This record gives sequence, C-alpha cells and structure tokens, in this order.
Amino acid sequence: MNVSQSFFKRYLFLFPIFLLFMGFLLNMYSGNVLIPLLAPDRAVMHDISFSVLPYWSFAPVLNDILIIFMIISFIYIGFKNGFRNFSRYIWILASMYLLRSITIILNPVGPSYEGYDTRTEMELYSMIFDYNGYFFSAHTGLSLLLTLFIYDINRRWGYIFFIIWLIVIMLIIIGRSHYLIDIYGGIVTSLLLCYIFKLFPYKDI
Repeated sequence: MNVSQSFFKRYLFLFPIFLLFMGFLLNMYSGNVLIPLLAPDRAVMHDISFSVLPYWSFAPVLNDILIIFMIISFIYIGFKNGFRNFSRYIWILASMYLLRSITIILNPVGPSYEGYDTRTEMELYSMIFDYNGYFFSAHTGLSLLLTLFIYDINRRWGYIFFIIWLIVIMLIIIGRSHYLIDIYGGIVTSLLLCYIFKLFPYKDI
C-alpha cells in the first residue's frame, strides 16, 4: 500500500467521526437555539405513562452514567476486537444524530417534564442534554445502537447490554425525559438505519 492510499483510508475513517461530531452539535443547536426561536409557545402533550408511572428526579443522571458506561465499553470491546466494522458503526451513529437534528425542528412539542414535575428550564442538564421531549429520543437510539454493535462483536456481552438498554428505557420514562412516542421513534429509527446500512455493499476501512 503506497502513502497516498494509506492517507486516503485514514481520511475515510475520520470523515464519519467528523459527521458524528457535527450531528451532535446540530442536535444541541436545534434543541436549544432553533426550537425556542421558531416555536416559543410549544404545547406539552399528555402521556399516559407519566400518569401511571412514578417520577424519579435522579433518573436522568443515572441514565447518563449508564450511557457513558456503554460508550466506554463499546470502545473497549471494539479495541479488543481490532476495531473491525467500527467505521460502519460510526456511520450509523452519525446518520442517527444528523437525522434527529432535523426531526427535532419538524416536531416542536413542549418539554416532556413541564406539566409533570418541578424541574425548570434553567436546570444544568436541560441546557447540555436536551431532555425536552424532542422526537426522537437520542438516548434510546444511541443505547440501542451500542447494544446492537456490541452484540455484533461479542454476543455474550450483547445479551448483558440488552438488559442495560431496558434499564435505560425505564429511566427515560420515570425521569420524564421523553414522551413514549419519542422512545418508539428512537427504536424504529435505529433499527431502520441498521437495516439500510446492511443493504449496501461495504468494506471496512
């Protein structure tokens, strides 16, 4: 392999990482800047799960801890596997965040927690991570994709992370972080992206 080919392969690997970073920034911009400007009077939807299930204020924090654990585990397990198929995984994650930055704007409903608990717009997490009931739930999509990726690498660990994913979903609900429809959207979008990327002939780089 000559120097130009080596540089080209390294560039291709960095490109989906760049798109993932841009997708994450666009999510924050859409949720925390565009939506307040375009739809300042967003209506809060009724969600029966909020009426049936209890509210736990610490759930969003624990949820983030589990997500961070899943990300670190995904990188470690991938490292042990020689990072095979990692560029494909990053492409899927980047596609999810880029798509969500658009769906946030198309569905500007009110914050999922506004009518059900005492949290305020000034809470730290509401400014950094958009716990605002936006469609679709990035926590659901990210945790499901990480679970599927880990299952693809190591099935034994995949089963364990499936249980963690179910805990993440429950924490999203009892923490009033999203409406149920946002969770459904995160699941469907993640599975659809995995299917789409599986259709295309692909050689890992």
